Amino acid sequence: MNAPSLLPGDPSELRLRSSYTDELDDTSQADTLERWDVAILHEEAQVGEMTFYRVHLDRVMNAVRAMEEESEELDETAQALLDPSTGNFAEGAGEWLP
Repeated sequence: MNAPSLLPGDPSELRLRSSYTDELDDTSQADTLERWDVAILHEEAQVGEMTFYRVHLDRVMNAVRAMEEESEELDETAQALLDPSTGNFAEGAGEWLP
């Protein structure tokens, strides 16, 4: 017997609307971070949202510093994956990523 779904509805009816807004334009992180906002829509009503960041490791500002300045969550990610002195991936970080 199949277990009942814990979802409140059919996920195939959800749509995603992504947008890039240059909200970081006037900040020191602007060259290193891009912020992407994604709205989750059901019948054109927004039922959720997600935010993604694209991190450029090859830019002027050290990526660790940029992520630290943007939010606590990004800082925690940077501390786990990046070398604070270089802003690039820490030794062994590739082994943690799928």
